[in-house]
Amino acid sequence: MKITVDSPEFTAWLLGELPREQAAAVELAIAADPALQVAAREQQQFLQQMSGLLGGSPQALDGRQREKILNAARSRDAVDQVVVPISRSTRSWAWVSLATAALAVMGVWVGWQNPLKAGKGTLSLQEVTREIALLPADAAGFPQESSGSSSGTTTAVGGGNSAAQRDALWNREPNEYLRVMAKRIAADPLPTAAELPVLRDRGFVEASQHPVAPLPLRIGTSSWSWIKRSVLEQQKLPHPSMVRVEEVINAFSLPSGTEETVAGYTARALLIDPSSTSSTKRVLLNLYHADQSSQAIEWSFVAPTGSRYRLVGFGAGNSQAATAVSLPQGASVLVMLEVQQVASDVTWGEVRWRVAGQEGVLPIQSGAGDDVDASFFSLLVDYCSWLRQPSEPQQSLRETLDQLETKSLTSEQRTAVSLMKKSFSLGNE
Repeated sequence: MKITVDSPEFTAWLLGELPREQAAAVELAIAADPALQVAAREQQQFLQQMSGLLGGSPQALDGRQREKILNAARSRDAVDQVVVPISRSTRSWAWVSLATAALAVMGVWVGWQNPLKAGKGTLSLQEVTREIALLPADAAGFPQESSGSSSGTTTAVGGGNSAAQRDALWNREPNEYLRVMAKRIAADPLPTAAELPVLRDRGFVEASQHPVAPLPLRIGTSSWSWIKRSVLEQQKLPHPSMVRVEEVINAFSLPSGTEETVAGYTARALLIDPSSTSSTKRVLLNLYHADQSSQAIEWSFVAPTGSRYRLVGFGAGNSQAATAVSLPQGASVLVMLEVQQVASDVTWGEVRWRVAGQEGVLPIQSGAGDDVDASFFSLLVDYCSWLRQPSEPQQSLRETLDQLETKSLTSEQRTAVSLMKKSFSLGNE
């Protein structure tokens, strides 16, 4: 049985509405699917808060269901932090909220019940130090503006060795590194301002000087976790240094856009029209690895002629070393670019990737994505900008937020929208 967080069977199982045979099948699917386990963990703190606001009364799981899930959790390591495409939900958010809130109340968070096992050929939690966990992602050789800042340090703690140690762990075993990193971020206290760098936004580069820009493969999602924990656990806005927009973007899946698959890698692109008269467009680029091979992969943005562009996030001063050359099986990376098109008769560029002697090419086209996804990701980036300089939320942000609430969103998108509303209320206090 194929189960996702949006499946009606999953919701019905949470509410105890399934017959015994179907419930048993769903329980097996949950125990075998890291994505379902990650979704449960991600929504734990949030849905405990929101279930009361929604007026829901979570229904308890029976002892048989709870024991099966706990037994499955005890037999597994911590789960992978992977991004899995999620289809549009056809059920109301109230049902999903109440269902997942039932898990929150019962404490059934599959995959996070046991410490990591450190066996032969695997990483241990102790190998990923706090300093490594706090490191920002590097931009993998993406070009800097000609007047860019000095290289500086990549983090406020750990000295110059932390980045090299992180690279060695990643290249040694990327899949296990993701597991250990997720565990470290979830278990450690929130970082202090003194532990995190202040990163300046990157400037635009000229396509005439940099016609092809290599894209990063290794991007974390810790910033989104920090933001949620700060807002929900501490009831306050996160420190601006916690807000790494590239990590927030990468914490979500991209459900729509044009796509092409070559050699087990699927690239997806979504062009977002500006919400104002600005000529700057936002471009979402996603790379997903479904193959079982571990061959080296390169992917790049080919800029449109006559344009200027920049990578959103990855603050200036980050390491420029392209140390990550492979993407773990089942992993996905999502980045955003802003492109200023100078000439009116050219396209918006393309994304290219090369693996195992094969090359994929995906043109970036207008009108090929979902308006809801476009609005959501634009709002997400604007929300990050607001968190860095919190003030009274702009009216346009509130209007977009209100409009999105009436749309058909994925569960992760609706969770984010509710979190933004909570953040705005904290900003007004």
